[in-house]
Amino acid sequence: MAQNAGNVPAQSANSERADDNGIADIVVTAERRADRLQDVPIAITAATANQLKAQGVVDAFDIGKITPSFNSNRTIGFGTPIMRGVGSTNITLGDEPSVATYVDGFYQGVSAGAQLPFNNIERVEVLKGPQGTLYGRNATGGLINIITRIPKSELSIEGQAGYASYDTITADAYVTGGLADGLSSDLAVTFRDQGQGYSRNLLTGKSAGRSEYVAVRSKTAWDFSAANSLVIGLSYAKSKNDIANVNLPLPGTAPLLAGPGILYGRKRGEFASNLTPRFDVEEYGVNATLRLDLGFANLVSLSQYRRLDIKNEVEGDGTSADGVLSTTQLGITPGLPAGSELTPQLVIPASFSYDAPQEVPYFVTQELQLVSNDGGPFKWIVGGYYQTSKDEYAPALLLNFQVDAPPLASFAVGQSTRAAAAFAQGSYTLSSGLSFTGGVRYSTEKKSLTGSASSLNELGSYDTIPADQSKRFNSFTYRAAIDYRINRKLLLYATTNKGFKSGLFNASSIAAPAVSPETLYAYEAGFKADPNAFLRINGSIYYYDYKDLQTFAVDRQGIAFLQNAGGAEMYGVELAVEAIPYGGLNLRASLGLEHARYQNFANAQVLIPSPSGGNYTTQENVSGNKMLRTPEITGNIGATYSFALKSEGTLTLNASAAYSGEYFWDAGNRFQQSAYVLVDLSARFSTPDDRWNVRVWGKNVTDKAYAIYGNADTRYFSVGFGEPATYGVTIGKAF
Repeated sequence: MAQNAGNVPAQSANSERADDNGIADIVVTAERRADRLQDVPIAITAATANQLKAQGVVDAFDIGKITPSFNSNRTIGFGTPIMRGVGSTNITLGDEPSVATYVDGFYQGVSAGAQLPFNNIERVEVLKGPQGTLYGRNATGGLINIITRIPKSELSIEGQAGYASYDTITADAYVTGGLADGLSSDLAVTFRDQGQGYSRNLLTGKSAGRSEYVAVRSKTAWDFSAANSLVIGLSYAKSKNDIANVNLPLPGTAPLLAGPGILYGRKRGEFASNLTPRFDVEEYGVNATLRLDLGFANLVSLSQYRRLDIKNEVEGDGTSADGVLSTTQLGITPGLPAGSELTPQLVIPASFSYDAPQEVPYFVTQELQLVSNDGGPFKWIVGGYYQTSKDEYAPALLLNFQVDAPPLASFAVGQSTRAAAAFAQGSYTLSSGLSFTGGVRYSTEKKSLTGSASSLNELGSYDTIPADQSKRFNSFTYRAAIDYRINRKLLLYATTNKGFKSGLFNASSIAAPAVSPETLYAYEAGFKADPNAFLRINGSIYYYDYKDLQTFAVDRQGIAFLQNAGGAEMYGVELAVEAIPYGGLNLRASLGLEHARYQNFANAQVLIPSPSGGNYTTQENVSGNKMLRTPEITGNIGATYSFALKSEGTLTLNASAAYSGEYFWDAGNRFQQSAYVLVDLSARFSTPDDRWNVRVWGKNVTDKAYAIYGNADTRYFSVGFGEPATYGVTIGKAF
């Protein structure tokens, strides 16, 4: 049987079983083997493709709609998820999110490529807390495990097309079938073209916020014997976006650039710019999963190659201004250390842009796993992991958007990673239902920074700083757990974990030293209860001790960089309930409460709004402040009702709402997002044989204005707003 998710038979891993009119059992691969969701002693949320569609989850940014304590930041293509307060706020060269994303068992790494829309999804698993033993790199806060469909030998064709608000056209197609005895393949294609933007450029009157996306994914599975298989996966994705952020002065302050005729955005749906910012991503990938039955265990090999090309261009001042500014006002001395005297103040025209191409020429991973058979009380897995990758970044500050003119400042830097790890985990179950789990992992990573940064001085020549640094980071992480299956209806568990994310270099300030690794010590206890077939209640409490977390900051020259906070303390509780009180009616709700505060962070670089315009940077003790992008209260509720329309077909109605409490975008706790609720509605009609279906839907139907990105620098507070109310219809056909 062909394999999925690394080492699990596709049929068992992807099954979704339910008693008559009862809550479905989802089989997950959170611990690199197939287990019932309710048998895994981890705080985990899992949802099938149908559940994701019903609840309006179309990509990783929407996961907060199905699980609490999750926040995903998005800025023109990049995604930085935060789970229970743990996550990266940086999107620069070489940095990777502290919440890892896996697709079919393969680590994705780069934040731009990992956040593209879901395509050909079987299910999604969200694992809370450090997963450093089995998954390793950068799973400090948890991970998102995306499982795609496996090819089948029987010919099957599915397709759907849709139209939505803002002149949005969508189309999806999936075909699978056998090529020969034991050989099957599939092809999945997704297309989306949003012809009209959410925003309007006040200077030109044109819309912005348009996007175009196409993705192709294919698998070929060869079952060359009853228990041995090879799966080859190919993927290609390309997206074009001209999304524009709104650069706002805060209440009580003036914009940095002000005067007659100067326009700037003041609310959602408007911005002012001499150009339309763009963010384009093109991604290629190939992977291979080989599974061999050795009798006493299964040997699994996971091999992957990916490449990404990113083109990003934004305007520097965020207004329609064509006046003059100084480099000090704009903070355009990238690569120069704070306080540098190399580049005196230079007066320049205000019309300038950042042209920032980024490339990941190679992202190669290889993992080997030896997984015990399921028989017997002792289950174990041992393995090794290797990664070599490189990020290249060549931004340039262009005068008056003249791409052929000498840039005011430029980079040409690359950051490479070589990582290796060895790991082992075992679980032993006593006849009484008591189980013990222990796991260890040793990781070593080498980061290297090469290239240079140049800045134009008042003499018309360039001051250049070379980059040539490397550093190695090592870590020993562990997991220990105890769980007790009282009966089939109740599981109790307690765990302790250590998570690790390696240090890295400041690519936007190349003279600065590398930031230190961050470490998370996590302690958690929870329960999973199924009082009957129609009620499920899961809950957990946790405490995190976060050391040397890597945070995003801006120095006095306006240069963005990473720094280590002294630490942070987080503790909280999560509760999820699902019930079927009546045949066809599914109710669900979840709640997350969290206390998250910085500790020993006396040297934080914070931005303070200036009444005269813009912001100024100072150093401040933020110990005791709330951690950024971490609401104290999050939650969601939903209801799905399916019923037959006599012999005409089935109608499924869905309503869901996700709540986020207020939170801050900065460690100084000055730039705030207020609390908000997002409401989604949908209705789906399917024929009795389910070969035809029609779905009408609405997202954010109350048209709530909320931010999905917020960042302050010396010029302004930049805000990226989430989608306004959107509505659409899709028609699907299966053959």
